[in-house]
Amino acid sequence: MKKRYPLACSLLVLSALSACSETESEETALTGGDNEVSEDDSDNEELGDIEMEELNQAEEIATEFIRNVAEIERYRIEFEIAGEENEPLDTIEYADLSADPIHSRFESNEEETTGTMYQASDGQHVINYQDYYNVYNEEELPIEEDAAADLLNWASTLESNIAEEDTLLTYEGEEEVNDVLTYKVIVSFDEGESEYWFDQETNMIVKRKTSAQFEQTITVWDFEEVDEFDEGFFQLEDVIPDDAEEGDIVEEMAEEQDNN
Repeated sequence: MKKRYPLACSLLVLSALSACSETESEETALTGGDNEVSEDDSDNEELGDIEMEELNQAEEIATEFIRNVAEIERYRIEFEIAGEENEPLDTIEYADLSADPIHSRFESNEEETTGTMYQASDGQHVINYQDYYNVYNEEELPIEEDAAADLLNWASTLESNIAEEDTLLTYEGEEEVNDVLTYKVIVSFDEGESEYWFDQETNMIVKRKTSAQFEQTITVWDFEEVDEFDEGFFQLEDVIPDDAEEGDIVEEMAEEQDNN
């Protein structure tokens, strides 16, 4: 069952997203019954080295998000990245967290300008394809490694931030975001702060705003778990046509800009 809600993320899809690094602290959410934040938890469950009884309200909210992510095997997430100077960029991310190494795929939609950019990794190769130029390239990774997956990155960052003494997580109350009732949490750290909105019903991130080195807002329009992916999905076999040419996508884009 699909549920549409906004979110904030920070994963690189192409060079246009390279500025979207996550350097701030985040936390996890623990909610009580009837969608109320649990003020007190009697279980001595641990998040890393942190016992639940040691967490404040904001950290409990972030912790529930982390726990939800730990249960997800495969997903599709659709979001918009908006920066201070750049036009909003629509992106779809797919990830197979059950694969070893982890597989991921990104589709960045720029139909009004340069079409759609695809990037996929199976942990052994990274493949890029630009449908406007019909150009692709493939790189073999020097070592086998997990592909980037936003949900894992957010959860890992939040978990680390909860453990950091110089990072403060603060619960700011309830707020409606795109018709979704959320818990708002602010993460403060040396470089700046981040704002998070967590869906009260699903405990997922609905929106994320950062203001460290630059300001960026990510809104997720759709999230769903996926039963399975077709063979070749993370090699872009379903989108790269037979007449595609191997080449440098960045050079193709630069050349067209020079000609305009």
